[in-house]
Amino acid sequence: MSGSEPTTQPRIELGRPNLFALIEDERDLPLIPFALTLGEVTALSVAPPSEGQPAVLQRALALGALRAVRIWDPVLGDVDYLAIAHVLACAVRHLSDARSSSPIIVLSTDRGRAAVGPAVAERLQVPHLGAVHHAELSRDLLLVDRQVGGDLRRYRGSPPVLLACAVREVPTPLAIDAQANTGNIEVLDLPALQVTSPELQYRRRFRPVAGEAPKRRAHLVSDVARLSERLERDGLWPLRRREPTPASAGSTTPDLRPPPSGDRGDA
Repeated sequence: MSGSEPTTQPRIELGRPNLFALIEDERDLPLIPFALTLGEVTALSVAPPSEGQPAVLQRALALGALRAVRIWDPVLGDVDYLAIAHVLACAVRHLSDARSSSPIIVLSTDRGRAAVGPAVAERLQVPHLGAVHHAELSRDLLLVDRQVGGDLRRYRGSPPVLLACAVREVPTPLAIDAQANTGNIEVLDLPALQVTSPELQYRRRFRPVAGEAPKRRAHLVSDVARLSERLERDGLWPLRRREPTPASAGSTTPDLRPPPSGDRGDA
């Protein structure tokens, strides 16, 4: 409206975030102390109980996690990273406090192929930052230090977000404080997350075959024309003439041959 007084949006401080750490094995435990600088954290894991995961989640509780949740269904034993990411994203939504406006911050480790974290971000439809070394909440902003090349750079923005963290290892053996949280590990199945097995089964993963590795085979062609076509496609044919370098372009080779007999100047 013309003539009206200019107005400014009030600064809204971030509430306590819904904070989650994705724990696959003990190498991900450093996420817990990293997350505690931001607030209370829930450790999330997808694994059967027979793989020692309860012990890993128990350590997460001892490190300070408020809750530890294990997600499992038999179909999850034979699916790839994208199906696992889908289940983790559903768990984050299920466990988040939907009644509040608290933002979601998910932490994963930036190691190996680091495929699950970005895939969870895609499923949650939230931004993703990798190579994160430090993060802190400052009123209405999240400040993030991440490595870009050989330098650390600071970024700022508002959650929700997924941070793939370059964290250090937790010293072992872990000295568990007597006051540490050693509560029960919660278990969720697919029906609790409103996920069905057929949604995931098409993401079956390929597994390596044990035994001797296959040998390389020669590529056979039927005639010379096809060989020429293949070599040309691979940039190996036709051979290009090497252009003279600027240093050699103007140089001359001295003529060391003897002069003709008529040029000897004999008397």
